Amino acid sequence: MPSESTLDSSTIDVGLLLHNVKEKFNLTDKDIADLSSVNDVSVPIGVFSSKLGCLESISLYLRDELKLSVKVVATLLKRDYKTIYASYSAAKKKVGKIKMKRIKSEVVTSSDSHLLIHNLKEKFNLSDNDIQEMSSIQDINIPISIFNKKLGCLESISVYLRDNLKLSYKVIARLLERDYKTVYTSYSKAKKKKE
Repeated sequence: MPSESTLDSSTIDVGLLLHNVKEKFNLTDKDIADLSSVNDVSVPIGVFSSKLGCLESISLYLRDELKLSVKVVATLLKRDYKTIYASYSAAKKKVGKIKMKRIKSEVVTSSDSHLLIHNLKEKFNLSDNDIQEMSSIQDINIPISIFNKKLGCLESISVYLRDNLKLSYKVIARLLERDYKTVYTSYSKAKKKKE
């Protein structure tokens, strides 16, 4: 969904705008077409891995899975072309083509589920609320529109998951395969930057 703007789009010469944007940012016609077709792009939570940084994970997903150009990815994430190229290259070196994690739902009997929940709570120090929260999480997608120049990638994601989806730090840390303290620090920094 496009963000609210004070511009009156009926008074803008779109042809001239596209021409100037293509020149200024050295974009091709394909780049422009990609931009106009990616209004509601989102990144599944499953692409995040402890082996990759957040920006690396997102860059790799957008390039390899959605087949977007580096220029388009940079524009969507509001980052410099060189930053995205470096993140994508580093991610490719680390893991090759990304394989999305899939959560397989298995049939668990009632007695097994009690033991499973008990063991999860013990091993990961989870509360009943954490278990409830995590069991209700389905397919979380991070909208690309949350990213901006002010906040780092993990900061933007932490704020979105915490404020919009009301997830706890512990659950966010598990989903992103990050340490709890890292998520808490990222969220706190983001809130200070927004003040």
